[in-house]
Amino acid sequence: MVWEEYIMQIFITGRNLQLTDDIRDYVEKKVGKAETFLDGIIEANVVLDVQGHRHIAEVTLMAKRATFHAQSETGNV
Repeated sequence: MVWEEYIMQIFITGRNLQLTDDIRDYVEKKVGKAETFLDGIIEANVVLDVQGHRHIAEVTLMAKRATFHAQSETGNV
C-alpha cells in the first residue's frame, strides 16, 4: 500500500475587505481543523465578502475524490 501525503494549499480572497494577518491566521487555523475530519485535502479556497452589514464566508475544500462547499453569513467578521 502506498500512502500519498498532501500539503493543503489555502487561498484566501477578500472582497470589500482588507485582509489582515490576524484574519489570515484565523482562517488558516479554522481550515486546518478540517484535516482532522478529512484526510487528503489538497486545496482550500476561502472567500470573505462584506456587503453592507452582511459578512459572508464561503469555503470550498477539494480532496482527491470529493469537493465540499460551505457558506455562512453573519453580522461581523
